Amino acid sequence: MSAETIVGPDYLRFAGNNERFFPLYLGVFVLAGAVAVTAWNQIDPAAGPSLDRRVERATGGLLVALGAFLVLGRYLPGLADAMRAKPTNTDYLAGPTIYWTIALEDLGVVIPAMIAVGVGMWRGRAWTARARYAVVGWAALVPVAVAGMAATMYADNQPSASLSAIGLLTAMAAVFLIPAALCYPPLLHRTPSDRATQACGDEATGRVEAAPAHRVSTLSP
Repeated sequence: MSAETIVGPDYLRFAGNNERFFPLYLGVFVLAGAVAVTAWNQIDPAAGPSLDRRVERATGGLLVALGAFLVLGRYLPGLADAMRAKPTNTDYLAGPTIYWTIALEDLGVVIPAMIAVGVGMWRGRAWTARARYAVVGWAALVPVAVAGMAATMYADNQPSASLSAIGLLTAMAAVFLIPAALCYPPLLHRTPSDRATQACGDEATGRVEAAPAHRVSTLSP
């Protein structure tokens, strides 16, 4: 979203001082990338909680359905209008550059990732144990932010804002929270005793590998 804030605004068309905040947005962009890479490397799928198979399949199916909804319900009509000789969509006309920036990010990165993880969870693939947290985290946070933006636009008397848009986006945000509600509770409710129990179980089944000395010391009483 910080990339959209940098690339999207039409700096010469509208009055404002967005360009003065470029160092801030750039810093957020770099920091977000660093946090994402660090968090990805810190996640140990073997140490995390496993989802019930029914919950995993339900979450995977829901992610695929939500991805298909975004493509068919949100973008297909909008892209068809934007490709016409005379577009009529008010959101597109208000800011073509930011429209294409968001479309590129969603259709090129987010939605394919959502569908891929959804299919992987449906089929019980092990690699989704790490990727699902990134996808369901996006699904939980971004639609809520968009709904909040719609409310802000309405309060600011923007011409494209409406109460119906706020209601629709709020309902969408609530639905997009469901995957996180299914995936995150087992992770958040996991206690040190749970991890110790899993470690004992792994040792009993011969799955424990030799650990570096510094790892062993942290497990000592």
